[in-house]
Amino acid sequence: METPPIRKTTAKLMISLARELTSNGVLLLPEYEQIQAAVSSLARATPKSPPIELKFLTGPQVAEKLGISFSQFKSLVAEGALPIKKRFVGTKTVRFLLAEVLEFMEHSSLMHP
Repeated sequence: METPPIRKTTAKLMISLARELTSNGVLLLPEYEQIQAAVSSLARATPKSPPIELKFLTGPQVAEKLGISFSQFKSLVAEGALPIKKRFVGTKTVRFLLAEVLEFMEHSSLMHP
């Protein structure tokens, strides 16, 4: 069975703890060096997280996802009935975060009667 990788911050914390135990005489230097090598090896094997990609939708795209007309969507936005923030990507251009739309769809009583 392969040992899963660990985060670099976890590895640093473990090595720091082992260093402190070595300086207090709890661990011997060869043990510390072995722990340091093993923990460092596990941390190097950790794959990097993919970058988070923000996906923006236009008003008509959001309306389509919600299953309503664009005019209904505009009315709901104007009334403040949707907890989905407008994001200005220009002086007049408005977009909506896909993640917020999906969260609204998942938790809204409007979407789940």
